[in-house]
Amino acid sequence: MSLYQHQLRDHGQRRAGCHDYLRHGRSIWRDAWWQLHCTFEPAHPARLDGTERIAHDGFYRFLERTWMLQQAPFALLLYLWGGWAFVVRGVAARVTAAVSGYWLISYFAHNHGEMHFRIDGVGMQGKNVRFTSLLTMGECWYNSHRAFPDSAKLGLYPGE
Repeated sequence: MSLYQHQLRDHGQRRAGCHDYLRHGRSIWRDAWWQLHCTFEPAHPARLDGTERIAHDGFYRFLERTWMLQQAPFALLLYLWGGWAFVVRGVAARVTAAVSGYWLISYFAHNHGEMHFRIDGVGMQGKNVRFTSLLTMGECWYNSHRAFPDSAKLGLYPGE
């Protein structure tokens, strides 16, 4: 489940011995393959707060299982409106851009950018990737997220 993977990544990145998969620690091509096509299952899974209730909720499991089918009504409407060109742009290109874009921003936020804070004893230092701030609605302030994980405000300096 996506929530579990996100919590697992945050948990692993706070540990000194963070696996390369969780910290985006390999080449951009290997990381792309891992993040877009693989799932990380640790040998000794951590007990993560807040994920059990949601992970077993039928509604969220349904959404996770059927996300691709959820594109079908939208694709049908686009086809009726403008043919295959609208389907390709409105569904295939949109989903590809969203999934690939999420990974790419995450990769840069783990490997390139500014660091205002250094967190001792963690396996991964986050970076703030200023040039993506408008695109990501603030998701690019990863160094600030690592320094203050419970804060809703991550743009901490002028221009952020």
